Amino acid sequence: MTLKSSEISQEQFFLTGYNILKTIGEGTFSVVKNATHKITGEQVAIKIVSKSGLHFDDIAQLSTEVRILKLIRHPFIIRLYEYFESPNRFFLVIEIGDCSLSVFVQKFFKNIPMRESSARKFFIQMVSAVSYIHKFLIVHQDL
Repeated sequence: MTLKSSEISQEQFFLTGYNILKTIGEGTFSVVKNATHKITGEQVAIKIVSKSGLHFDDIAQLSTEVRILKLIRHPFIIRLYEYFESPNRFFLVIEIGDCSLSVFVQKFFKNIPMRESSARKFFIQMVSAVSYIHKFLIVHQDL
């Protein structure tokens, strides 16, 4: 796969607002980079999704997710700050958390059972987020 210089310059221009720090995740079609916004200093994650190998349905689903994330604001839903699409890749600048819930549970509750009060707190947060998106007639498939 070769990129045209105009495509590279568009992508580089978009990324000039960020200091890219390190890779924090990888998938079949994507990579997630930890970055810092150069002006605000805010830590973000930049998910870069390659279009090569994606089917039309995958691209349509990603576009739908982006439209939804642009609309919603909730304290327990990762926020989409910026979105850019080049001919070959999607770039999603998203809020970065300390870690995922599964990593948190494995790290802090590996050798001890989770207390009911802790489990209740996580459950309430999840139900709050799901209830919020249901108001927009959105159903989350990966809970």
